[in-house]
Amino acid sequence: MVKVVVRLRGRSASAKLDLSRFVFSQMSGNINFPTLAAQTTALGSAADTLESAMTEARTGDHEAVGLKELAEGVVMELLAKICDSINGIAAGDKAKLLSCGLPLRRTEMARSRTIDVI
Repeated sequence: MVKVVVRLRGRSASAKLDLSRFVFSQMSGNINFPTLAAQTTALGSAADTLESAMTEARTGDHEAVGLKELAEGVVMELLAKICDSINGIAAGDKAKLLSCGLPLRRTEMARSRTIDVI
């Protein structure tokens, strides 16, 4: 079954912010997922908080850096929740999944392909 995933492990705070902003823009008013409006709004707010925390953390202040890391965790948690909700609602409907802004999970066939070198 086709699913969406959050592939951000080891990525920068900027990458997490970019994906959360993109998912927020794709999910705001998305007719395929009307019940996820509250989660979408929460994700937008968390993205705003992360952006502010990133700006403040540029000073190098330890407290500001810690707050940025907490904000990153909140964004990741919300992305994971919205991802699970999307997968549950879409039930493998690729058209619906493509409208949400998250990448599709690679299939086993795509992962097992090998390239023959001559």
